[in-house]
Amino acid sequence: MPPLPPAADPAPVLSPAGLNHVVRKWSDAVDPTANLLVAVPGGADGPGGVLVCAENFIVYKNHGHADKRCPLPRRKDLPPEQGLLLVASAVHRQRDLFFIVVQSEAGDLYKVTVQTDGEDKDAVSEVKVRYLDSVPTCVALCILRSGFLFCASEFGNSGFYQFQGVGEDDESPSCSSLTFEGGDEAAAAAARAPRGAARLFTPPAVNRPSSSSSRARCATCCTSTTSTRSAR
Repeated sequence: MPPLPPAADPAPVLSPAGLNHVVRKWSDAVDPTANLLVAVPGGADGPGGVLVCAENFIVYKNHGHADKRCPLPRRKDLPPEQGLLLVASAVHRQRDLFFIVVQSEAGDLYKVTVQTDGEDKDAVSEVKVRYLDSVPTCVALCILRSGFLFCASEFGNSGFYQFQGVGEDDESPSCSSLTFEGGDEAAAAAARAPRGAARLFTPPAVNRPSSSSSRARCATCCTSTTSTRSAR
């Protein structure tokens, strides 16, 4: 039996680590009840960092920055021993500002504002959580540039709303990280009474198909699906 030829050199294997690889720059411990992360816009849009949503609190974290802890406004009928978790979020960006909308498991919507110092845009001075409105509990939120909010409902039909305000009036219950850092934890968690939708308006349906039509059109993404029936 003739000797086998020498094995050829293996073909070079390109490393998958290219421009789309992830490098861990820092790590930090979070609250054991944390269940949701929200990326804060960085660069020219904001200070960067991340919001860690835990039970009853939102914590702002960033590399080399002190944590900013802010409680969530609670309902008056919610027992003190019952925790409150956030289940959905959406980030809205504009040229000169941004804000974040989060929703609790009770259906309450909150506007989260990350305020920076006037001189240092990367230094966060305060985190505010202000009650915005109440809608059915969602699995996802999406804010459109035209001022609409799409709520992908967890149970039942999804909702499509238009903003009538962003909760900047004095009557809206709010919490601040400054109050919590001052040691008055009881005053930081502002109580409120649940109410119906006041800052969200349901616009009239556009191009709503008739009940006899076999084509259902989605007004949000303008995609359509055709249902067929088998003839017997």
